[in-house]
Amino acid sequence: MATLTKKRNSYYARIRYYENEYQKEKSVPLRTHLKTEASVRLNEVERYEHIIKDGEDYSALFSWLKPEGGKTEIVRRTIQDAIDEHLIVKDIRNQRKSTIDRARVGLKSLTNVIGSSRPISSINDDDLEKWLIKCTEKGHSPNTMACNRAKIVDFLNHCYRKEWIKKEIYFPTIANTQKEIKCVGEELFRDIQELESVDTHFKRAFYFYISTGCRRAEPFNGEIIGNQLRVNRETSKSKSTRYVNLNPLQKEILIEMIERADFLKAKYGYKQRSIEMRYSKELKKACRELGVEDIHFHHLRNSYIIIRCAITGDIMAVSKEVGHANVQQTQRYADIPAEVVMVWFPSWKKIIMERLKLKESSNTFNVMLNDVNEPKSGLKVQELKVIEVARLT
Repeated sequence: MATLTKKRNSYYARIRYYENEYQKEKSVPLRTHLKTEASVRLNEVERYEHIIKDGEDYSALFSWLKPEGGKTEIVRRTIQDAIDEHLIVKDIRNQRKSTIDRARVGLKSLTNVIGSSRPISSINDDDLEKWLIKCTEKGHSPNTMACNRAKIVDFLNHCYRKEWIKKEIYFPTIANTQKEIKCVGEELFRDIQELESVDTHFKRAFYFYISTGCRRAEPFNGEIIGNQLRVNRETSKSKSTRYVNLNPLQKEILIEMIERADFLKAKYGYKQRSIEMRYSKELKKACRELGVEDIHFHHLRNSYIIIRCAITGDIMAVSKEVGHANVQQTQRYADIPAEVVMVWFPSWKKIIMERLKLKESSNTFNVMLNDVNEPKSGLKVQELKVIEVARLT
């Protein structure tokens, strides 16, 4: 039997029941501060109490909860209904439009296989196995499958918390998603700069990206402050603000890129995405002309991170500098041997060698300290510790 409760000057119908020997509770907002009206609505809730407790295929949509009013309806919650509500919740939580769009794509890949009109409570492990088989047949890469899987798991967890599905569904992780780190080596970059088929603007832009480590969209979404490019947290992939140092040439190129984008938008109505993608296409076209097929635009950023890790040896500083969400991402770049980096980027060899010598010198000093068993004074290490303790006391 539902009971009447009041929270913050508004009444609710509270329904308690047992499931698997555990007491559970659901509240239905009555949307009124008048007790007489709340009592009438409480009676309406009690009529559909069994449906509210069940919470699987059907749910009660009460008249006072409908924008247009009318009568209470019994609605069937399908997979698509659950997806729509899940995406609305993401929007309410101020998640980025790109994040919501990516979730929509991942869930669309699921409904394309299992359908969208089925009851949400009918989803099971077999459906996910069908999804995996279908993705494999279509030739999706492990990374694409892993990305879609993450969105599906997030959706299923939402449904479980809402009690639209009675038990958690196990969805194993996708293996072999760790990509090999590739970069635009110094020789390849020089060959690209010498191509006559590539416009000078794009050559300069390639230099900007490889020398700053910016992501493709950051120059256009950021803000120039003095000799810094401020990447705002609202548009940053890592959701944190960071600043990119600019030398005079880099700043000049950045201004040129922004002015070009503004011109294309104003005169031809180009979209931001199309302008950004043009830089990727130009790099891809240049690489193909040189007979290189496996290089992508993001590899310019990889080059910068690899060089910075080899020069500084400080992955924490580099991680913060390039805007990685966690240091584990940066560690993958730092794991590339310095000898390999010097082959890829020979002009940095001298600086990297100097850093390695300093590191070797520091390690040698630490080894020497560890090897000392007896100080020059003749006192043993244990005796020194006793003396220090005595002084402290």
